[in-house]
Amino acid sequence: MIVYLQMIDTPEDRSKFEQLYLEYRGLMFHAANQILHNEQDAEDAVHQAFLSIAQHIQNIDQPISSKTRCYVVTITENKAIDQYRRRQKQTITDTTSMMAYTDSDGRMISLIYSRGADATSLFLLPQDAEMQTVSVNGQDADFYLESDPESANALVWLSASGDTIYCLTAPLPASTLIQIAESIPT
Repeated sequence: MIVYLQMIDTPEDRSKFEQLYLEYRGLMFHAANQILHNEQDAEDAVHQAFLSIAQHIQNIDQPISSKTRCYVVTITENKAIDQYRRRQKQTITDTTSMMAYTDSDGRMISLIYSRGADATSLFLLPQDAEMQTVSVNGQDADFYLESDPESANALVWLSASGDTIYCLTAPLPASTLIQIAESIPT
C-alpha cells in the first residue's frame, strides 16, 4: 500500500485511500479473477486499478459507499479486460485464421475461426448486445445484435465435430449472417 500512498498528496486523501483499500481489495480481486481465471493476472489487474484510483482519489467523496464500490469494481473490471485482451493477443497461434472482405455495398464482413479447447476465449463480444439463439446447419449458434445499426453484429457457432469455433461479424441481419455461415464448409 505504501507505493499507492506515495502517489497521494494530502493526508485526507491518504486516509480515504487506506479505507478504500482495506474495504474493497478482496472484492476487486474477486471481480478481476472472474474475468481472468488466473490469480497472478488478477493481482496485476487489481494493482493497475489501485494505481488508477490513487491518481484520482480526489474525485471520491466517501470511501465506503455504494457509489465508490461501483466505481472501484468498474475500474477493476476494465483493467482485467485490458489484461485479458493483451494476453489473448499473445496467445493467438496458427490454429486461428481470419478472412475479411467488403461486399458490394461496402460493408466489411469478417470470419474468424479457431481450433482447440480454449478457442471460445478468443471472442470478446459486447456486453450490451442482445443475444439470441439461432440455428446454423442444425447446430445452436449465438447471434449478437448490436444496438447501433452501424456496428457489426456477430454470429458465433461451434462446428459439428466440436473442435472449431467460428465468429462471423458484419453489419448484417441474422438471416443474412446465417446464410453466409451455412455456406462455409466446416
